[in-house]
Amino acid sequence: MHVKHQLVAWRQRENISQREAARRAKVSQAAWQSYEDDTSTACPGINAALAIQELTKGEVPVTEWRELDVAKAVRKARAAAKRVSRSA
Repeated sequence: MHVKHQLVAWRQRENISQREAARRAKVSQAAWQSYEDDTSTACPGINAALAIQELTKGEVPVTEWRELDVAKAVRKARAAAKRVSRSA
């Protein structure tokens, strides 16, 4: 299951709103919403990811967030390389 779906499933099992989950994790509600949004590429920083991991008692592990960050960085690097090669 994708990490975003894990986060939604956890929150629904806990029967709490995005606002309450965000408050407990000490992130903004908008940030939490972006972490759950399938169309968003947003990933929490390491401190927020650790807070979410602690909040979810490990159900949403930091390692999965970090893998998303690495994948996002690779996509950005590839896009930048394409732009450079087109302009050369």
